[in-house]
Amino acid sequence: MTLIKFKKPQHAFSPMFPSIFQEVFESGFPEFRAAGSHAHLPSVNISETDQLYHIELSAPGFGKDEITITIEEGQLSVAGEKRVDSELKEKRYTRKEFSYQNFKRSFSLPDTVEEGQIAARFDNGILHIEIPKKETPTRLARKIDLQ
Repeated sequence: MTLIKFKKPQHAFSPMFPSIFQEVFESGFPEFRAAGSHAHLPSVNISETDQLYHIELSAPGFGKDEITITIEEGQLSVAGEKRVDSELKEKRYTRKEFSYQNFKRSFSLPDTVEEGQIAARFDNGILHIEIPKKETPTRLARKIDLQ
């Protein structure tokens, strides 16, 4: 096997003039935004036991009052919205910086859950949602006598 070194060509103006494709993808297609962007999709862990489903959603930097959980037509939706305003005033100029962060995740709930019993808690940037399952009626096995 032969290894060949490849060096990406450097254009003299590349730091000053970013690629037009990069601009198009970052502005027009949010799914291609760079990692430094404020829009993100939080990571989720989903587990299941005999009694319930457990969802853990990572939302660091958000407060309990900035997260909304709704259920509508069999969909559990978790949304977060954070707005930070900062202002710096010095001698003859003012600098304002606005920062917005938001996310929304939706999950389809099966028919076997108790929607009225769903509970949630928020600990150290992790949202825990417990979705209890409906108790399935046990069917009795019996023999039917012929007459």
